[in-house]
Amino acid sequence: MIITVSFNPAIDQTVDIKNYEYAGVNRIEHFEVDAGGKGINVAKNLKVLEEEPIALGFIGGRTGQNFKEMISNLQIKNDFTYIYGETRINTKIVEENGKVTEFNAVGPEILQDRINELMVKIDGYATEDTLFVISGKVPPGVDANVFKNIIKLAHDRGAKVAVDSAGAVFAKAVEEKPEIIKVKLKEIERVYEKENMTDEDIVEVIKKYIRDGVKYVAISMGERGAIFSNGEEILKCSIEKVKTHSTVGASDALLAGLVYGIENRLEFEKTAKLATAMSVGAVMTIGTKPSSKDMIKKLYEEIKLIKF
Repeated sequence: MIITVSFNPAIDQTVDIKNYEYAGVNRIEHFEVDAGGKGINVAKNLKVLEEEPIALGFIGGRTGQNFKEMISNLQIKNDFTYIYGETRINTKIVEENGKVTEFNAVGPEILQDRINELMVKIDGYATEDTLFVISGKVPPGVDANVFKNIIKLAHDRGAKVAVDSAGAVFAKAVEEKPEIIKVKLKEIERVYEKENMTDEDIVEVIKKYIRDGVKYVAISMGERGAIFSNGEEILKCSIEKVKTHSTVGASDALLAGLVYGIENRLEFEKTAKLATAMSVGAVMTIGTKPSSKDMIKKLYEEIKLIKF
């Protein structure tokens, strides 16, 4: 059983225009609305693979009610915790040339009693057959140890955890040795204070995570592809340039493919290729929708794989 945990989900509005004119009038060519947020995007991609994930997290207000309805319409099981504020709304402006401008809301305040309620739910779901996927950032005011505390609780019940985040929340989470981590290259470059890291630099970072007790590592690198490790193999997957609509949600699709492959005991090469194909497929869709299963299969055959 795969359960996603989202502290700061959102309704994502994607607006297509020809050329964005700052401080001017812009004509909308196309408008799309999706239930989003990193954990929710993972759940949507798992659903494409015929998994039955359960989405946990925080929602609130009228926006939260609309959000829950959207998730239920996607036939994704959910058990959200209600908060006192409003679920946020994000806006993505996609230009004809592929440039994306994002306006992301900070998110509502989450009080400790609501976090305690979520922890009780996590405790109830956690078994040896459970994999929790905790992804995204947390709203201001939430303790930076919150992901770390969830991992400890899950591990105490024999469950596994995958983490995808950034900053202090991610750094502290890794201290608790989650089984799986997915991180963007720009976050690695920020942590190591080094720009334009080479594949070899990234491989060394991955080796350090493995030495520190993480079992599976994926670092997404945008157009360069992604590098994966299961502690025994280190693989780079990439593909020829494709027509991109928006990169929003691509790394979440990658994480979905990774946890799917691990949970279903696919060969690691197949897992890495699947994760990459799902990520590439996601950049070709409108809004934050996952790719289709047929497109994922097609892209899978085009993935180039290099072993380090």
